[in-house]
Amino acid sequence: MIFLSKQRLQLMRCLAIVASAMLFISSCKKSTPVDIQEIKEPEPKVKYDSVYFEIEGRSFSGKPNLGGMNEIRNSGYRMRYLTAPKEGMTIYYEYGMTKQGWYAPTDSIYFTGANTYSIDDYKLLKLLSVRASIKNMTKSGSFYFPVDTRDLLRKGKLSFANDYESTNSKNGVAISFSDYGGTAKPEFAFEESIANYPQDDSLFEIINTEQIDKESYFLEAKFELNLYDKNRAKHRITNGYIRFTLKSRGIWGNFFIKQEMFAVTYFTL
Repeated sequence: MIFLSKQRLQLMRCLAIVASAMLFISSCKKSTPVDIQEIKEPEPKVKYDSVYFEIEGRSFSGKPNLGGMNEIRNSGYRMRYLTAPKEGMTIYYEYGMTKQGWYAPTDSIYFTGANTYSIDDYKLLKLLSVRASIKNMTKSGSFYFPVDTRDLLRKGKLSFANDYESTNSKNGVAISFSDYGGTAKPEFAFEESIANYPQDDSLFEIINTEQIDKESYFLEAKFELNLYDKNRAKHRITNGYIRFTLKSRGIWGNFFIKQEMFAVTYFTL
């Protein structure tokens, strides 16, 4: 019979405990590892404004100088020449101090919003225009805005405002592009017929709209149209495609009310 001292017995007990611990650790290593999935925050939706089109075999593409609408204008709607002031009419263009000139109804505003796209040394000016009663508009500073500009930017085909910057009697799209000219007759050509600048074979159609977030309303459109230069020569745009984001607020005021953002609607140039 072997007798162990008290110290030796305690040592053996300690070695047994250590061996058991090592055996447990070894078994853990052989078990299936647990995958811990990292929770990622959803990335915000991002849309990029751009434009592409072709003219007479040459292609053009570009991006906006500034986001959203960077030009706002209020002018007269259905301008007509009067030799003297008339009640209910406001003069916009006067010849000298004679009170003769081009007048428009006081209770209406021809609202225009525009954006400029940089294309090499060229510019594509996209103009959005619509007539609205002042009663249905809001005022910010010295400008009148539609209550919700998205209401002008619905999916579908738009007409062409080919008397824009003259009599302003038509609503819709007006585009100009550098020396190639524009879709409308020349500025201030009040008495010239729009029949000289036909767009009968043209198209501007909004094919998609999306309310990205509270601040941003996005749309895509395709277009084919005629441009007329200063010599009245016609240039045909084909395969046009544009992406545009309308921000809820610009430098001049609100384009739509954030609280009503989910009434998704649309764009007229």
